[in-house]
Amino acid sequence: MRRAPGLVLSLALVAGMAWTSPGRAVAAPHGTVAGRPAAPGDDSTGKMLFVEHCQKCHGTRGIPVKVIKQKFTRIPTMDAAFFAARSDDSVVTILTNGKSDVMVSWKGKLSPGEMKAVAAYIRTFGK
Repeated sequence: MRRAPGLVLSLALVAGMAWTSPGRAVAAPHGTVAGRPAAPGDDSTGKMLFVEHCQKCHGTRGIPVKVIKQKFTRIPTMDAAFFAARSDDSVVTILTNGKSDVMVSWKGKLSPGEMKAVAAYIRTFGK
């Protein structure tokens, strides 16, 4: 029995997608989130990225959890005073370059648009 090349390719693609383990995030193309562009000011994109990459250290609403605060004493609380002293651009700069040994750089892991979306989202913590 002869198989159509398109059918074999389709089955291989489906098998590959099914091979991804449940609960494991599959990377979207760089500069996108779930296949859509990361738009600056898009709170849903910023929130999703914050939850995925930042919440572990910075807490749900920018208040670091006790264990992290004890380990990294210089980690800031993202409140109104924090944002009064910082622009979105300065937050993006920290995301891009990191900050000494306290925070890693996200350059190459998040696109500039994704970083702007995170900056716009976390600014809501100070309101």
